[in-house]
Amino acid sequence: MATQPKRQPLPINLNLPSRDLLPEVDRLILNQTLSRAGADFYNLFVQRWGEPSKGGYLIVIKDTPARGRAVNLRVEVNGVELMNQTFFPSAEYLESLATNATDFIVDYIENGRHLMPDGTAEF
Repeated sequence: MATQPKRQPLPINLNLPSRDLLPEVDRLILNQTLSRAGADFYNLFVQRWGEPSKGGYLIVIKDTPARGRAVNLRVEVNGVELMNQTFFPSAEYLESLATNATDFIVDYIENGRHLMPDGTAEF
């Protein structure tokens, strides 16, 4: 009975730079919306976004369907939920909500509250 030769792993050299040389993402806004209203809010939010001078934030915009045509929209900064709003979508309301949300979150980040352990705030 013939024995099969033992397979040798292929040498892999990806020539990746060390972790210290890779840039870190310091400011990120993620769209995790599922509905049209959520996507519209995300687009309005990004259009109105005034880049804060401080970094170190991850903003996540999420939504879930609610009763009927209503949508539940949530905005988190560094894992702290700052906004949880259920509404019936309308263009005027979305524009107002996006403007208020961007103003509040820019202020929240500018004041350094996104770096505090509890980071709590009310919208």
